[in-house]
Amino acid sequence: MFPETAKCRRVLFTVALFSLPGTRALTTIQSAISFRPSPSPRFDEFSEKLLGEWSWWHDGETAVTGSVQEVMRSCGGVVQGVREVPGLFPTKENKDGIYLNRSNDGFVFFDQDASYSFGPVALTVEASNGHDTWISSLGMGKSRLCIVSASVNGLKEEKEATASSDRCYQLFRKESWNNDNDFCNIHLIDDPSAAIVWSKILQCKTCSLNHPWMLQRVKWESLSFDTNVMGIIKMDQVGSGPLTAWKLVQSSSDMTIFYPQELLMGQASTAISLGAICSQTGYVKSIIRQYSITDNTLQSVALLEGRLNLDGDVEGLRL
Repeated sequence: MFPETAKCRRVLFTVALFSLPGTRALTTIQSAISFRPSPSPRFDEFSEKLLGEWSWWHDGETAVTGSVQEVMRSCGGVVQGVREVPGLFPTKENKDGIYLNRSNDGFVFFDQDASYSFGPVALTVEASNGHDTWISSLGMGKSRLCIVSASVNGLKEEKEATASSDRCYQLFRKESWNNDNDFCNIHLIDDPSAAIVWSKILQCKTCSLNHPWMLQRVKWESLSFDTNVMGIIKMDQVGSGPLTAWKLVQSSSDMTIFYPQELLMGQASTAISLGAICSQTGYVKSIIRQYSITDNTLQSVALLEGRLNLDGDVEGLRL
């Protein structure tokens, strides 16, 4: 398991040939009201936003188009899940696109857009050898960011988080696709170096710390900070330009450096998060999964929305 004091390993995926202008302070933490109960997302509304054709650059060289498709139950009549676009997952088992089954407890979706998180319900103690697949899709307006990791835990003898076979793609709808879109190889850096003001959180979590993870029995809740912080965002332009993304593997004690302290579960945990920044508008979105450090089981999944804290000046930002 991850030691509580372990330094997080930060991985930045750059989806455009941009460079960091310099170090900034990390997240601005706001005082907030408590979480409120929230209805669970509707699968039909989520799938409606995800289904259909998407285009992206594969390995920065080839333009590819693929479709997300519904998967019906074998008995027919009911949609059981969706199959992601082929090509994002270059393995024999997933050559037709990975199957996201709505009854899979590790698949958590959000119906406000095409955002979801797919991963194991428990971290493995040994290296995964490719058995664990981690995927996050972040709806970013005119596009979405899909981050794929064949392994993110790698809980080996050195007790350090490792990442392997990471891939990051920015996918566009047909009407938003153009030949200016590009893909850059993954870059590892020491710090995302972005000051973020979080606006809202939607999360699901176990009813109690000792309760096993079952998606049908999780508690959904939401929290809104000062909604005025999103006022400067030109939402009709979000995702039309290049995105920058990060992956963080942290202990819960380090998590609040970058995320609101309201996400803490009340016990030590391992937090695995993926996020995206629209450098054109300053819009930010992130998904974070927390696992108990005691038994490595999933405790919560949260979707966060916010913006870069640049005093309203986001024009020309280069991340």
